Amino acid sequence: YDAATKTFVSYDDPQSMAFKAKYIADKGLGGGMFWELSGDTSDYALLDSLNGGIWVGRKPAASICQSNVARPL
Repeated sequence: YDAATKTFVSYDDPQSMAFKAKYIADKGLGGGMFWELSGDTSDYALLDSLNGGIWVGRKPAASICQSNVARPL
């Protein structure tokens, strides 16, 4: 937090994304949402951590597939 500008910046890392994915999976939620992807690494470490964690031990519905997760071009 920068008191002078009253600006707060936070970010996720692969570990925090995995924690969020576990929460989604544990609660049986249908998926997750995030606001900004531009801070991800070139190998999509954040996106992969979220996506992989959501599907651990779960079988996607017939109309949902892991490969349908949008990745930047």
